[in-house]
Amino acid sequence: MKVKAVNVGCGLNVCELSGWENIDNSPNARLSKHPLIRRLARLSGLLPKQLAEVPWPRCIRIHDATQSLPYPDSSLRYVYTSHFLEHHNPDVAERFLAHCYRVLAPGGILRVVVPDFKLLVDEYLRGSQGDGEERVQAADRFLLATQLLEGPTHDPKWIHILRRLWGRDKHYWQYDEYSLRARLERAGFKNTARRAFGESMIPEVASLDIPVRAAESLYVEGEKGVIPNPES
Repeated sequence: MKVKAVNVGCGLNVCELSGWENIDNSPNARLSKHPLIRRLARLSGLLPKQLAEVPWPRCIRIHDATQSLPYPDSSLRYVYTSHFLEHHNPDVAERFLAHCYRVLAPGGILRVVVPDFKLLVDEYLRGSQGDGEERVQAADRFLLATQLLEGPTHDPKWIHILRRLWGRDKHYWQYDEYSLRARLERAGFKNTARRAFGESMIPEVASLDIPVRAAESLYVEGEKGVIPNPES
């Protein structure tokens, strides 16, 4: 199968349409290829039971997209990534966007989905202007919702350390429309725009956007500019 598009950081949300490849580098995706090690991680408490029991699709390609994208220059029509960028520091995120620009053909589309920081701020402001307990807890709810800080845990310290090394559940950054569009533009993308759930220049978007995350998500797309023809 010739790859025309890639779903980066797919998790369980794989696209099985022809021409699409799904890549992920999460520890759980890696363990899905090694059942015995996965079982040991579950028994040790390192892998929570609710994660250990999730069947991972076999079609996922294991690859670290923050280091590179395994495709030739200007070879893809579409790159899609959902709830991936916020799990990385800004410098890593910008390097990833540069990789996306490299592999897309002129006219290709990048669609980035992240939590909408403005929605979290608006919710905090409403709570802080409320009454009683709602106002008291507004700041705590905001910090927990951003996932920039971790909530309290009763796990042993060694489990806490291993889980920090294990996965990328923690958020390292947050974006609103303008900051995300600016990063796409710095990477070279043109015609950046906010989109709605299910609205896209990518025809297969209905197989990619996650309905249960629509209310919390920000959708932004950018286009790799068409190289002018010097003879035109």
